[in-house]
Amino acid sequence: MGSPPAKVTDPAITRDRVVFVAAGCVALAPHAGSSDLEWIATGVVAPIPVYALTPSLERWSLRTAPMTVHREVLDPTPQRFAHTSERPVDMSPRHLWTTDGRMLDRHDLVDSSCNRRIFPPGCKPGDFVFVANATRSVDTDGGWLVGLVQHQPMLETELVVLDAADIARPAIATIRLPSGIPSGQRSTWIPDRTITHHEG
Repeated sequence: MGSPPAKVTDPAITRDRVVFVAAGCVALAPHAGSSDLEWIATGVVAPIPVYALTPSLERWSLRTAPMTVHREVLDPTPQRFAHTSERPVDMSPRHLWTTDGRMLDRHDLVDSSCNRRIFPPGCKPGDFVFVANATRSVDTDGGWLVGLVQHQPMLETELVVLDAADIARPAIATIRLPSGIPSGQRSTWIPDRTITHHEG
């Protein structure tokens, strides 16, 4: 594999290829065997392959022979965090959720519609993560969005749970945390059954 022009970030796996993204460039490689990567300059630093925040939401169409990238702006509104629901590697995502400022957006990548939630003044949403609901597995947005919202200037933080299919609806649950958490933190959530409890 050839040397990238910068550190590789957020590789992604599709049905038959691996996508590599570095600062200002992108490359493709097949699953099987070794291959030198041909890097394509994108002109921006983007942390998400295929659907990228630049900070606008963009769709990058990658082509081989010759290697090219076509950039299409889907939403010019600046965004900071983005997540899709967990899908098998051979399926394209249908929905994408993004946050920044006071806004949380649900983007339909097929019909280009957008469902938006605007938080009250002084509330700053952080990174919202999709959690699948096993009873709604037939729906690509069947689940919840779980994330932290900071209340300024008091620096209080709430854990907020939303219906991923309709984020504008009232929150399913809101939990006030005992201490504030700095805004802009990425979130990672794990089932409580994976946590080992120690007594004493």
